[in-house]
Amino acid sequence: MRMMGMKDTPYWASWFIYHSIISTAISFTIAIMAGNLIFSYTTITTLWILFFLYGLAIFGIIIFIQSLFTQARTAAIMCILFYLGSSVLASGDKEYST
Repeated sequence: MRMMGMKDTPYWASWFIYHSIISTAISFTIAIMAGNLIFSYTTITTLWILFFLYGLAIFGIIIFIQSLFTQARTAAIMCILFYLGSSVLASGDKEYST
């Protein structure tokens, strides 16, 4: 797009708006389903904000990691590995006692 004269700001703004719309729709659907089935004592608005901000945070991490690589395939693989690796590290090796 740079070859056609597009500046960086509209390009990245379009990606942010696109992923915000997708994140809004997905987080709204998940908040409705989880609010009725799993989290019955939490308001749907709170759940929606939680899932929406999580979706935007994932988008930010993906943009950051992909900026470190020149090839798209390598960036995609590293994003997936980073996401899965951070999920495993976040869960940790916790022992639950009863």
